[in-house]
Amino acid sequence: MRLNWIITLTLLILVQGKISAQSLSQKIEDLLTTYSNYGKLNGSVLIADNNGIIIQKNFGYADFDWQIPNSNNTKFRIASISKQFTSMLVLQLVEEGKIGLQDKISQYIPEYPKPQADKITIHQLLSHTSGMGHYYPEFFIKHSKNSYTPDELMHIFWKNDLMFEPATGFKYSSFGYVVLGIILERVTGKTYGTLLQEKICVPLNMQNTGIDNDLRVIPNKAKGYLSSAEILNCEYRNMSTVFATGQIYSTTGDLYKWNKALNTDKLLSEKYRSLMFTANLNNYSYGWYITKYNLSDKKQLKCAWHTGGFNGFNTINLRDMEGGYFITILANAEPTDVETISKSILQTLYGLPIEQPKKEIAKVIAKIIDEQGIEAALSKYQSLKSSASNEFEFNEGTLVALSDFYRTINKTDIEIRLLEYNAGQYPKSSWTYSNLGRIYENLGKVDLAIRYYEKALELQPNDTAAKAYIDKNKKKE
Repeated sequence: MRLNWIITLTLLILVQGKISAQSLSQKIEDLLTTYSNYGKLNGSVLIADNNGIIIQKNFGYADFDWQIPNSNNTKFRIASISKQFTSMLVLQLVEEGKIGLQDKISQYIPEYPKPQADKITIHQLLSHTSGMGHYYPEFFIKHSKNSYTPDELMHIFWKNDLMFEPATGFKYSSFGYVVLGIILERVTGKTYGTLLQEKICVPLNMQNTGIDNDLRVIPNKAKGYLSSAEILNCEYRNMSTVFATGQIYSTTGDLYKWNKALNTDKLLSEKYRSLMFTANLNNYSYGWYITKYNLSDKKQLKCAWHTGGFNGFNTINLRDMEGGYFITILANAEPTDVETISKSILQTLYGLPIEQPKKEIAKVIAKIIDEQGIEAALSKYQSLKSSASNEFEFNEGTLVALSDFYRTINKTDIEIRLLEYNAGQYPKSSWTYSNLGRIYENLGKVDLAIRYYEKALELQPNDTAAKAYIDKNKKKE
């Protein structure tokens, strides 16, 4: 009898555990479905723990023209998540003794302008402490649609002044990772794409991961869209301009294989893998942020994570360094707040209350703009902000994203009005002022451009484009 009782109790525990896991999965699926229904998630999501995949779900379309749904095989541009792979390739060469973390740029790219080349180390490029800048508005205007070799791309930015002396500060710099990619190619004599395949994809059987170069036909590749007011195709940007810093495409399944490998010595020994998850300045390691996620007043969770954004694509890889959960979200209709969604997933996994998703206000406002005009729309926005903040999402980025939509369809007057109104709602939004400065710069209205760029600089002193424009045009006065 006692044996039967033990067997029965064990079976009950196993059944309850299975029901509990199913219930948790259903809660997360319901959460993601709500985000999708509200127009805030179009893409693929995978959630796993140390035992395997918990959820792998797809939402919306990879191609809206042909109504082709996203699937487990859909390949997404992962944007700056690519930096994790560049970091891995660099550390593999460090482990092989072919380069050193304290080596200088000049050791591998002798023509790189001095004194920067003699100051900046591999470590500083990996950790964004080199002082190099990031993409700037003029870069997008002049270069983003052109095709470049890695060396040609480097020549565009390599003479730019450093923002600070190396190792004395932090500035996220995709240009630094371009330099790392060039060093990888020069040391090995192989292309970045070949290195990615030989040293990472083939060993891990990541058959759906590779380099997106705009010319190749890549089966099952998602298109990128804007979705603030209606679904629009994104403007073209040449993939060569994100060499080694955002050029990779992948699937949720392949990124799960990548995550599992980071717990093993398959690609890199523990000694060097630990460097990928050791925080430097601004909590940045090598291709990962290492921070605490505040899930509640009483629960903080140490996580390694990185997001990516590229012309319609918003992505995140997140590793829970305490509970072993892994989350990847690959979305192809921006804006998608992948950080908020991943935080809500973690809260659900840990049985904590979440802030329920809210509807997107942009589509409501855009409809009123089309039917009644911009002033009626802004009046409705203010009314709903006062009466329906529990139903709709209101934040600094809402009207900025909507203004981008009107920029895309060449309605500059509406774009300006939305941004000026947003500046009144969020007077500390450097993003808003910088965009207004750019608009008036393009319109040739120097006084207004300077006025807004100065406001942007007050809030964001590292806005190099604003500073350069002000310095250039004030000298003419």
